[in-house]
Amino acid sequence: SSVPYGLKILYEYIYHPPQKIMLLGSGYSSVTEPIAETSKLWNLVQFSYGATSPSLSNKAKFPYFLRTIPSDASMNGPRVALLNAFQWKKVGLIYQSENIFAVTMEELIKLLKRENIQVLASTVFTNNPKNQIEQLKNSDARIIIASFYEKEGRKVMCEARTFAIFDVYDCDNAYHQGLRGKKYVWILLGWLSGYWWNHDVNTGTSNCTREQMIEMVEGHLATDTVSFLVSKNGLSPIQGQPVQDYLIAENITSQFESHDNYGYSNFAYDAIYAMALALNETHKQMQPDRWLTDFNYKDPNITQMLINNCYNVNFTGITGPVEFDSKGDRIGVDSITQLRYVNGKPKKVIIGFYYAATSVLEWSNNSIVWPGGKKPQDSTVVMRTLESVITPIYIVMCILATFAGSLLLYTTVYFLGLSSRDERKNSAAGNEFSKICVVKTWLPVFGFTLGFGALFAKTYRVYKIFKNKKLKLSLWALTDTHLLGGVSLLLLADIILLSVWQGTDPLRRMTRDLAARPIFNDSDAVRIPVVELCASRDFSIWLTILYTYKGLLLIGGIYLAWETRKVSIPALNDSRYIGASVYNVVILCAICIPLSTVLDEYPTASFILLSAFIIFCTTATLFLVFIPK
Repeated sequence: SSVPYGLKILYEYIYHPPQKIMLLGSGYSSVTEPIAETSKLWNLVQFSYGATSPSLSNKAKFPYFLRTIPSDASMNGPRVALLNAFQWKKVGLIYQSENIFAVTMEELIKLLKRENIQVLASTVFTNNPKNQIEQLKNSDARIIIASFYEKEGRKVMCEARTFAIFDVYDCDNAYHQGLRGKKYVWILLGWLSGYWWNHDVNTGTSNCTREQMIEMVEGHLATDTVSFLVSKNGLSPIQGQPVQDYLIAENITSQFESHDNYGYSNFAYDAIYAMALALNETHKQMQPDRWLTDFNYKDPNITQMLINNCYNVNFTGITGPVEFDSKGDRIGVDSITQLRYVNGKPKKVIIGFYYAATSVLEWSNNSIVWPGGKKPQDSTVVMRTLESVITPIYIVMCILATFAGSLLLYTTVYFLGLSSRDERKNSAAGNEFSKICVVKTWLPVFGFTLGFGALFAKTYRVYKIFKNKKLKLSLWALTDTHLLGGVSLLLLADIILLSVWQGTDPLRRMTRDLAARPIFNDSDAVRIPVVELCASRDFSIWLTILYTYKGLLLIGGIYLAWETRKVSIPALNDSRYIGASVYNVVILCAICIPLSTVLDEYPTASFILLSAFIIFCTTATLFLVFIPK
């Protein structure tokens, strides 16, 4: 894995006979990249059996490079196919800050976007992944794709196990232990060496025992390139030799039965075979005038002929069908495995194959074993439901309002309990409900003005009569027509105020999502209650203006009642009843207005409060004014 040593070997090969025509190697991307970038200067075609960096797909930088092991970016195909197969449309990403992983994840994000799969969180870490795990948790990612090397991977899985916060939709403050268990699916890289998780881990912020790490990784899915391809009819043959003969010769048939990882030797075998086929075809094309031995480091013609024949290679090798795309990348077969512990021993069980040439995912005879017995959801299922007034209570209040009379204030009760029956923020029903918001505001304002305005107008006439000691005011000047005119002026003031409000800052239906609530017997779903509100941009300012205006009207009424308190004619003296009515309104307003603000998240309670207030105040005022007479 030493770059200087690799370049040293390259120069020794070039400057010492015999003449080299092609190169094989190396197994590490970090070494292969500088060698491939240098060897092109000598027109050398290079094959690799182990370098998987997506950067090597850059043909402008590596024009003569090919590989029989698929690029790490090829892992994205089976990943996306897996997501689509299980209809997972939301995913979280976490990867180590290395170029090999960053480039792969960039390509993956493009693929996910093309497939309409939402990336809930894409996080990258350098050393301690605690903050990145927290981001995944807070994003409610359930399907997590991770890319890392072994040491850093242990940190990720340890933090994922021990990281515990309150769930995003946890309404009961129940303690949740990490990103593991039946709710989560981890999709990792299958080429990580050995039992990479089988260690005690200290991340600096968390500690995990070996047993806890085993518990964490058990059941995870992984994508990997296929070292040996098993077809439905047995082993796929190699041209000129059955794979079975090769396995026996290499004494690895016992390993084959368990589908373990065989290292890079098989990709090297297929690389040599591909090189031989390309050399053979080039030799045929050069005959009879030229020979392969005519190749020299300054002649790009033979190199171009050789590289073209490499691209035309197509055969079935140990690792499956061998062919290359326009970037020199292997179009191979990927496996999808699940880690299971059988009799205390880990086993990678192949559950499917992904054929890159046809983008087909083919399941094996081994089905996935899901923790909890069912396929996990890709995120918490959120059900938004509109909170509305309970129907029986609405009916009772409407009946009370109907029996009380057909006044505007009573009619308001009918509209207070209505809802759009649509929890969506924007909908046709919601837009129609905005009209009800206007009615719910205008009706009580008009009802208040007509009720108390008429009462105060009558008291004003009594006030003028009994304060007119010198009879300067003719009695006909305050006829019923004049009183009706006064009430009409008050009503006109209401219309102007409300019209300006509606014209400049219209009342609209708005929705508010309340705290999520669990759904019984379903840990993957929550219900979010939605309440409807009537509001505008400067709603509180307009209410203040309206309350001030009506407050001044009540103060004026109290003044008139006080001034006419000594009138000796019972039929004309309403001062005590007016005072009692205003007292009821003021006290109940002082109680109900703050309470209605607190109860706006509880539509039924708010409806009961406001309806009872309207019915009581209106009825009490009518009784006080008319019953004594």
